[in-house]
Amino acid sequence: MIKKLLLSAAFAVLAAGAASAQVFIGETQYNSLSDAVAAASTTEQTTITIKGEIETGNSRVNVINAAYNIKFVGEDNAVIKRSTNNKGNLLMLINQATVSFENIIFDGQSVEGVSKCMIEIGDNTKGANVTISNCQFRNIIFDYAVQVKNKGVLTLNNVSESNNTFAENRGLVFVGNNNVTLGGTANYAIYVEKSLFVKAAADFAGVTTIYLDAVRDMAANDGKLVQGCTNPAFVNVSNAPAGYSLNATNGNLALEKSTVKNETTGVYYPTLSAAVAAAQSKDVLVVLENITLSGRVLNSIDNLTIKGATPEVTITKTYENGLMFAAEKRNLILIDLVLDCNNKKNDKNELEAGGAHLTLNNIKILNSVTAQALVNVKSSKTLYANNVTKENCSAANDITLAGKMEINGNNNLAVNVSNTAEGAIFVPEGGALTNEEPIELTLPAGTEAGKTVVSGTVDYRKFALTNEGLYLKPDFDKKAVVTSNEVYTGINDVVVDENAPVEYYNLQGVRVANPEAGQLYIRRQGGKATKVLVK
Repeated sequence: MIKKLLLSAAFAVLAAGAASAQVFIGETQYNSLSDAVAAASTTEQTTITIKGEIETGNSRVNVINAAYNIKFVGEDNAVIKRSTNNKGNLLMLINQATVSFENIIFDGQSVEGVSKCMIEIGDNTKGANVTISNCQFRNIIFDYAVQVKNKGVLTLNNVSESNNTFAENRGLVFVGNNNVTLGGTANYAIYVEKSLFVKAAADFAGVTTIYLDAVRDMAANDGKLVQGCTNPAFVNVSNAPAGYSLNATNGNLALEKSTVKNETTGVYYPTLSAAVAAAQSKDVLVVLENITLSGRVLNSIDNLTIKGATPEVTITKTYENGLMFAAEKRNLILIDLVLDCNNKKNDKNELEAGGAHLTLNNIKILNSVTAQALVNVKSSKTLYANNVTKENCSAANDITLAGKMEINGNNNLAVNVSNTAEGAIFVPEGGALTNEEPIELTLPAGTEAGKTVVSGTVDYRKFALTNEGLYLKPDFDKKAVVTSNEVYTGINDVVVDENAPVEYYNLQGVRVANPEAGQLYIRRQGGKATKVLVK
């Protein structure tokens, strides 16, 4: 019995010796990481080699000598494990020293209830310079694996993580200053304290999730979050405040207040040009606040809509001699916007239906001095104008119309018609013209009487011709406004056919089956039409 106990004890000693013989400086073996660190040189770099799996004890490994320059290198699938009994201490504390890790797995062994992270770098008074390359952190249950305090320097290169359970909005690294650099493939999450930022190495790639501090000042450092990276696809900001997006600015990735939201996709953009560049067919872009426009928007997205969050949202032009918006290749729809041309010199049109149709709905155009037109409509293209008005404009023309124009609501832009086809201007079915002042129309020279000018309405008083000797009158058969050689008085000399049915129309030319008492209507019987007040 005694012999068996002695043999068992001997085997235990051998096993303990084998387990501890995993740490080397050169050919010298050490029983623990702490022993190897204590033996490290203070005059030159020391390489500590870790082979196989080792488990730290209940005490942390301290690397806190400013003279240390230690390189930890893993071989044979090296693993440093947190002791299952170590719940209240760090695995390693690094202060003042220069330290690097290569090819090592840090294993938290899924220990629950721990109160410290695996590695702490620097503190509030003493710095440290640490590089972690080709390493993995796994099975860690805590807020984060590595904490960099405000004096520490950390570089991560091709670091990965597996099977970790971090606290909500936390990650692999707690970033406590601006000296954390991410390099290589970085598919992990980090937490960035206060208003700090991280740096990106030249080979930074992957997708890093960044969690922001709730008290972050979004204007600090001009919003910079990742220095040295210009590809937003490499970074996911998980908890950015509403209305902010990550964008490439001055060689960095910065969080910027978004001025445009793609209502279709939910994505925010800092500029209208960025939103348009990313848009897809039938997307709706909402301009959230007043913005400036530094270059023309030539739409090539099918049925793209740009609208103001409110009808008062203003887009102000900041450049000379250029369009603001054009339906260049695909239809463009503008809604609820104030377009301020800012009195900028312009030898081009302000808006154009060029290669496609243009819709303007509740649009106000301000301060244009263009030598061309506020809106140019090319041949075979259509302008859909609903409540389009101008203020303080001295443009050479308001609308130049070589194509067609659907008009509805309150509009005050004059129209210079070069389209010789009849009915170039039309009111949609169910539409109504509400302008109080007549819209000036200029027709091609040589236009004869009897030509349809506006179809879909008989309310000729909504328009005024500038052509000398030519006038407008209603044509009830065509339901249109046509040209005439005489001023229309509303009283025809045509003999009334007393047996003809009586028809009533409102002032927009829409037939009314049951006219109401006290309302003004146009009464038509046979070939005669008169304005009457129904009693």
